[in-house]
Amino acid sequence: MKRRNILLTTLLGLALSLSSCDAPQNPDSVNYNGGRTPSSSSSDPFSNVQASPNPTTAPSTGSSSTVDVPDDVSHCLWSDGSNSNFMFSSQHLSESDNRSSSFTVCQSRATDSVIYFQIEQPIRDVQICFIPMNQQGPSSTYLGEPRCLSASEDNKKIYRIQMFKTRRGFENLPINSVMIIKDKMYNFYWPYNRSLLAPDAFLICNQALTHPVNPNTSYCDTFIGQKHYHFQRF
Repeated sequence: MKRRNILLTTLLGLALSLSSCDAPQNPDSVNYNGGRTPSSSSSDPFSNVQASPNPTTAPSTGSSSTVDVPDDVSHCLWSDGSNSNFMFSSQHLSESDNRSSSFTVCQSRATDSVIYFQIEQPIRDVQICFIPMNQQGPSSTYLGEPRCLSASEDNKKIYRIQMFKTRRGFENLPINSVMIIKDKMYNFYWPYNRSLLAPDAFLICNQALTHPVNPNTSYCDTFIGQKHYHFQRF
């Protein structure tokens, strides 16, 4: 119960940030377009999500058993393909959603706007979106547009992801955490009662929390309970 309350408070803090960007207030109205086509009908930050067309990969030595880890993330653990030297685990980041997948997400020591990502089980059917965040205590703040990539290569590949702090008024806050959400369709229970892309469900949750007349926590209760996301503090 304590962990659920902390997560709900975190989402509430994020929701307040989203509402300041003129997000539509109808919980059934969503302008998020996944990693595909940006919408021009809304100023909501999620409407500008696009796939990173050529995500940078850390240079490889060319050996089948080793990887060349960039100096700015040498403090983190990486797999060379012959071991499972990953730092974290999440059921959300498995291709089938029915077992946990190990991965490493690590922030560069040179700049807070660059993170690196390596995953044990390549995901070939959908993109993975990374949302830059600032967390202070139980509250989190959205700092910029999501960056999405197709993590479909072998498990030795290290992806370099450039994050952008594009939210006006929040540029001076450091990126110290990341929300990771697969751009995948799920069946969300009451009060959603329909199938949605996970990022769409996340946006509806935040819109409902900040409704000016009837704020509603039930959407976030369901979103948190179904666990179709991974939040990582650096």
